[in-house]
Amino acid sequence: MRNDVDCRICESRDLLLFLDLGNLPIADAFTDIDHSTDPYSRFPLAVNLCKQCGWHQLSHVIEPEILYQQDYPYDSRVTKTGKRHWDSFAYSVASHYGIKQGDVIVDIGSNTGALLDSFKFFSESVQGVDPSETASEIARKNNIPTVVSFFNKDAVHEIIATIGNASVVTATNSFAHVDDVSAWVENVKLLLSPQGVLIIESPHVLQLIKNNQFDTIYHEHLSYVSVKPLVEFFKKRGLHIIRVEKTVIHGGSIRIHVCKNESLVDSSVSEIIKEESQARISEIDNLLLFANRITDLREKLQNILFDITSRNETIGIVSAPAKGMTLINSLNLSNLNIVGISDRSHLKIGKFAPGIGLKVLNDSELLSLEPNYLLILAWNFAEEIIGNIQTMSNKKNKYIVPIPDPVIY
Repeated sequence: MRNDVDCRICESRDLLLFLDLGNLPIADAFTDIDHSTDPYSRFPLAVNLCKQCGWHQLSHVIEPEILYQQDYPYDSRVTKTGKRHWDSFAYSVASHYGIKQGDVIVDIGSNTGALLDSFKFFSESVQGVDPSETASEIARKNNIPTVVSFFNKDAVHEIIATIGNASVVTATNSFAHVDDVSAWVENVKLLLSPQGVLIIESPHVLQLIKNNQFDTIYHEHLSYVSVKPLVEFFKKRGLHIIRVEKTVIHGGSIRIHVCKNESLVDSSVSEIIKEESQARISEIDNLLLFANRITDLREKLQNILFDITSRNETIGIVSAPAKGMTLINSLNLSNLNIVGISDRSHLKIGKFAPGIGLKVLNDSELLSLEPNYLLILAWNFAEEIIGNIQTMSNKKNKYIVPIPDPVIY
């Protein structure tokens, strides 16, 4: 691990800490051995604001080889909601840019290939690149060609030699993982065809702040994305943000379209920048208010769980997303009557969830323990998860949804 002392976007050293979540485990470190009592498995998790350009970012960087190459357990195919999103994403891009058979589409951080599988309806010339051997093997088994590598110059040359320059390059929930964003963009420019477009999709920091989504802060997410700082960043590198779309996935994301032709810039760019300004996402007094709300939220959730335990009732955790590991490990779990945790991903079932000393079960195994309450950590998929549980359960369950404010259903 190292400390970043300058801004990833503008290189200023005028960074101001506004949220410190303490030392937490790596959110996707689902392991065969329980490391919950190992202090060396926890790392600082603190968020800073660049006072120069307004970029939100972590100050502590864990080597990507540790984060992504050791049985990385995320699987982008797990939920029906996700499948609908990928299909809609591919259709929107293909129709807007007139994608046709033979156009090359490359996904950076392609994981198990869910988005590219949706793009194959429009063009068979798809190519993934991802550092996880686990995820890449699943993608290749599903006929998604994947280069097992971080997105670097060697990977770009391999892709160009294999399939050609790209008409579309996508980066869904991966741009925020990049430490050296300048080098990353230069590699994208090398990969793009002259008229090609880069499309970044990422949770919007505006929604993170507005809706108390502090759990989306974890060590993989080095940056928390907003549009205004990126406009100048891309312009200096000969690229232009031409369009910004809002999507509801992951609690509110934005889709940022980037290309070399400045004449294609539309009004959506200035509109989202105005919205960011009105929401005061880069004003430190507002960010400190956000930090105070997070303290209150954690205390409220802690009290709910403690009250359940004090009545000799039990809690089951259903769903184990990375963000949920931030949330649950930010609480004091001692003396809480948590009987188990479950997930639908076969990459996590049977592994120990980071920090909490519990092995991940499947949903049926968790329900067999008959918890009185089910805490849903993947709150962005709460409706789908509740529907799944109700089809498996013969009783009316009680659910706790923690974000944006803890409530019991």
